[in-house]
Amino acid sequence: MLGEKKIAALLESARRTRGVPPTESESTWLGEVARKALETLREVQSCEKELRRLLASEATMSRYAASIGAGTLSAIWALVGDPRDYDSSGAFLKALGLNLKERSSGRCQGQLAITKRGPSKARRWIYFWSLRAIQRPELKDWYAEFIRVGRATSGQQEHRKMKGLVAMMRKLCRGLWYAMKHDQQFDYSKLLAATTAAGPRRKQRRRRGQRRGSSGSPSASASTSPCESTASTPSVRGAPRESEQQSLA
Repeated sequence: MLGEKKIAALLESARRTRGVPPTESESTWLGEVARKALETLREVQSCEKELRRLLASEATMSRYAASIGAGTLSAIWALVGDPRDYDSSGAFLKALGLNLKERSSGRCQGQLAITKRGPSKARRWIYFWSLRAIQRPELKDWYAEFIRVGRATSGQQEHRKMKGLVAMMRKLCRGLWYAMKHDQQFDYSKLLAATTAAGPRRKQRRRRGQRRGSSGSPSASASTSPCESTASTPSVRGAPRESEQQSLA
């Protein structure tokens, strides 16, 4: 960060000096960049105008375009079809590649992550939609609390931010499917209604190879973590290991 004196000196220097004049090649390059930027802006404005015209002719899409965004809704519609054609919100998420799947590596059980098997362009538009959504007053506090809890438990703030955005993407798509399927107006405040009413749910998943006994408690054979190496202590199938014999004694 620059100090106040340094900032004041830079501003005063900018007022009194003209700087170094650009060369002829630099002036030509700047003019070309400005011309390309202007052409791109006009093309984007033309596409937005045509998109609004097409959405106005479709009653269903024009109803949700204002709250979701014309570009986002059109991209979803064009890439995966009408959300009302899906039997459930889970099927809609699967078409978008936002359904969860467990990823494992070696003998350690991995975490849940989205499959990304759907069209990537649709997820890109939904990602930008989620960035706009977390700035809304209905969802801003939830996202801040999501990051705070993750930073307090794991300390990985940046990873927690992205995880929160993915969770918001899934909530938005579920809410869009439900609103269109039941012919309701899309309401951002209802996205967290089910989560707030039920409270946070934490499901403890058993590790790979861990079994439950007849009484419902984990068996003694699962006391060793699956990530620990057991190559140096071979055991006979069905016979208790040395650590288990000590615990039984």
